[in-house]
Amino acid sequence: MQTLNDQHRTSSDFQKIAAGLHHFVERKNKPPDITEAASAVGLSPYHFELMFQNWAGMSLNELLAHSAPDAVSRRLRSSAHTINAAFAMESSNTKLLNNLFLNIDTVTELEHQTQGVGMIFSYGFHPSIFGEMILVKRGEGLCGLGYISEKGRGAALTEQKSGWEQAQWQHDQKETESISEKISNQIKDCDARLPLLLRGTAFQTKVWKALLRVPRGAIISYGDLARHIGQPLAARSVGVACGANRLGLLIPCHRVIRGNGKISGYRWGIERKQAILAYEAAMGAP
Repeated sequence: MQTLNDQHRTSSDFQKIAAGLHHFVERKNKPPDITEAASAVGLSPYHFELMFQNWAGMSLNELLAHSAPDAVSRRLRSSAHTINAAFAMESSNTKLLNNLFLNIDTVTELEHQTQGVGMIFSYGFHPSIFGEMILVKRGEGLCGLGYISEKGRGAALTEQKSGWEQAQWQHDQKETESISEKISNQIKDCDARLPLLLRGTAFQTKVWKALLRVPRGAIISYGDLARHIGQPLAARSVGVACGANRLGLLIPCHRVIRGNGKISGYRWGIERKQAILAYEAAMGAP
């Protein structure tokens, strides 16, 4: 199990990891050039491969086998049976479908209209294997999980505050620390229970809840997700709903890709989306 120092190091390394994976993906069917990729992020080939080994617990070549474009396309096709079975089940919160146990609630219409008047939000910044994240909590409900980009923490906080401008915001690392630990355990395939607080339209909420039926290691197209929620012509609207998701990773919008197998459209960057999908596939695809 990673120590706190390990988590900080992995989090700080993630930008190089994501950039390295993106470099290989963009080469498409060309053989991977580890020396070139390592040089691009300022590392020797040895330390470049060691960084990936520490991150994913496997060799770089093993990880690349899951992130190549043709591998992603095959996974999109092979995921269909698993996802069809998942949507045929009544519950989206079973361990079979999603290793994170979630209790979902939504904000009231009044809270939505008043932009959070009288509401108090706590937030904190924490390391993770997918880069530094911001966690936002109201009471017992987690209502925001975003990732820190090159724009910094301030930009991430501003993004989370959007729509809640009239609420009171307080920085409280202790308040969000336990949630950070639960998310870390979930990534390691342990049970965790987290209540989520969603803010969105009825359609967006429908899409987000449907995403919980897409298990780790599987991927689905925007069109197929639209079909599964009973609105086969709403693929574009499904994409918009995924883009509006403020609970990265937990509401797994990263598992939705184009029907042609291309990875695109992620609120926290395509490179991060590629890395998360490669990691999940390597940890055990269906």
